[in-house]
Amino acid sequence: MEQESLPKGSLSLVHKHMVYTQQKRIVGLLAAFTAFAFSLRFDRQIVLFFQIHRNPILDIVFTAFTHLGTMIAVLFILISLFMVNKHRKGWIIPLWLSLGFAAALTYALKFAVMRQRPEAIGIAAVIAATGYSFPSAHSATAFSVLPVMDKVFKKLIYAWIAVAVLISFSRLYLGVHYLSDVIFGGMLGFCSGWLFLELKNRKWFKKINILDR
Repeated sequence: MEQESLPKGSLSLVHKHMVYTQQKRIVGLLAAFTAFAFSLRFDRQIVLFFQIHRNPILDIVFTAFTHLGTMIAVLFILISLFMVNKHRKGWIIPLWLSLGFAAALTYALKFAVMRQRPEAIGIAAVIAATGYSFPSAHSATAFSVLPVMDKVFKKLIYAWIAVAVLISFSRLYLGVHYLSDVIFGGMLGFCSGWLFLELKNRKWFKKINILDR
């Protein structure tokens, strides 16, 4: 509806920007998938490398980031409240659905794949972690925010990317995940966010998005 009120030239620019954004997302996912495929071959060596090069200061730093990842639900609440204040409450439900869908897929895959955590190959983890390793739930939830953040809070997107990367990397550094776990988790989360970003403007979705009125 918003695009119908724009001049034709503006509509063309909007369309080009949308196409460019979609292309960037596809290229990014292809690059991530390539990295995932590469990491599968070297998962063991990579996690061993980080175990050897740990130090007390980095242990504290990355433990803090991993705890930030466990508080992702709190961060979603804060973002949701911020959206209400900015009259963007229509994005709250897509945001939460993205998080929920990413989490559901993650745990379904965990029980389907049943990959043991790095401790199974003798890695001494800095923190305790339960459950299966693949994929990383921390990465999935952190990256599920990105598509909506990029749409609603463009000025904050790079800060959130940095936070998401550090949360994901903390799981590798601390010895509770392999690199392939965090890469695939990030891809899964991003795709979940992208899905609900695209669904938001569908007529049937508008009917169930009670906040977008």
